[in-house]
Amino acid sequence: MAYNASITADWKADSSNTWTIPLGIYAGKMFDLGNGYGVEVGAGPYWNVEKPEGAADWFLKFQVNFLFPK
Repeated sequence: MAYNASITADWKADSSNTWTIPLGIYAGKMFDLGNGYGVEVGAGPYWNVEKPEGAADWFLKFQVNFLFPK
């Protein structure tokens, strides 16, 4: 498990709408496909602790990473 989200800022927005700060967990698993190849898949729910007006309260993050040998 890990924290795997991006904190972002809109520097042109007013001070109450500048930051988006997600808080949540992420779980993933790596699969060996043989010959050095692999794939990692993961997902996790995140709650936006700080967000601009109109932004979502929470979101789900899904991720797939392909691993290739040199």
